[in-house]
Amino acid sequence: MKDVKIIATGFAVPEHVVTNDDLSKILDTSDEWIVKRTGIKRRHISQNENTSDLATRVAKTLLSQSNVRTQDIDLIVVATMTPDNMTPATAAIVQGRIAAEKAVCFDISAACSGFSYAISLARSMMLTNNWRHAIVIGAEVLSKLLDWTDRSTAVLFGDGAGGVLLSQSNATHLLGQSLKTYGNKGDQLIAGHLDVSYDILKNKKSYQPLP
Repeated sequence: MKDVKIIATGFAVPEHVVTNDDLSKILDTSDEWIVKRTGIKRRHISQNENTSDLATRVAKTLLSQSNVRTQDIDLIVVATMTPDNMTPATAAIVQGRIAAEKAVCFDISAACSGFSYAISLARSMMLTNNWRHAIVIGAEVLSKLLDWTDRSTAVLFGDGAGGVLLSQSNATHLLGQSLKTYGNKGDQLIAGHLDVSYDILKNKKSYQPLP
């Protein structure tokens, strides 16, 4: 029975590092307080890299660790809640940068669980379509969503990306997954809410014929 296996792994983080001591200068916190409660001592924070930049670095690392050519990639999935734009998909940007022209590309947004969902989706699509190779990446630049005055969240998150290259196999290598959603607890952590003004929608200029 055909299945898929991981043949390469990779990650990318921004160069800039923010330590707990750095945060203690702008927040009512300390290195001891953060480490005791989270175990976190430092985090990487992007100064000029977008999510697609980090994801592209990961994709190039995956390809460099394997014999798979870019033209043989069938699928690229990026799990992110901080895309560069709403469209095009971050996965499509990565595809263009690595010249994987035949790859089907899309993003998914499921926050912390996004990468697990992306792996499951990629595996299913590979088996359904008899695709041989897929790149799956989880990438975030969460620093642009953080409230840097809120110590309960600002200390927890950083920026980075990680991914795998999946290839078709004749043996089972992925042991399994357990996916579950608790939508009734969705108000426990909210990020990136976008307000749309009705004034924009009723602006008649929005419906003017194109020149």
